[in-house]
Amino acid sequence: MGLNIGLLGGLSPVLGGFATSFGVTMEGNMASAFGVSELHLFFSGRMGATSDTSALRDEVIARFDGTNEWVHPAGGIGAGSFPGSAAALQVELGILKRFYISGPLFAELGFGASLSNLSTEPEVFNGQKITYSLTSFAGLAQGAVGVQLLPRLLVKLEGGYRFGSGTTQVSV
Repeated sequence: MGLNIGLLGGLSPVLGGFATSFGVTMEGNMASAFGVSELHLFFSGRMGATSDTSALRDEVIARFDGTNEWVHPAGGIGAGSFPGSAAALQVELGILKRFYISGPLFAELGFGASLSNLSTEPEVFNGQKITYSLTSFAGLAQGAVGVQLLPRLLVKLEGGYRFGSGTTQVSV
């Protein structure tokens, strides 16, 4: 019934690895609108950080001709260096169906869309600030298992897959 708000925490996949993340999720019960029990519209937003930017660096070098001359591994030798950390932001919107299995145990299946961004802090090169980022839009499929501890308290383990495409940007 109504709107549920929760907290997220865990590991989120980012380009080339995983980032510790935290966030918030909201679910709105759509059962009365569609006549299907435990049908929810969900929104989630999470933030994280990673200290491994090598995959983003390789993506920048591969996509932008000539960048290999000034993009080098963090702390490397050369005209410039690549930032060693990046911040990740992800928002998702979709629909999920919750199935109660036995008593308080449940499973969920969900589908939706995801927008993600991975950005480095600005770096100064030849007097100009440069920021590297990767933005992607994806469809998502996810599943979860959990237990309902109290009428308004759920604990669940969730996993999912995002399939889409992204664009790499270098901002000066």
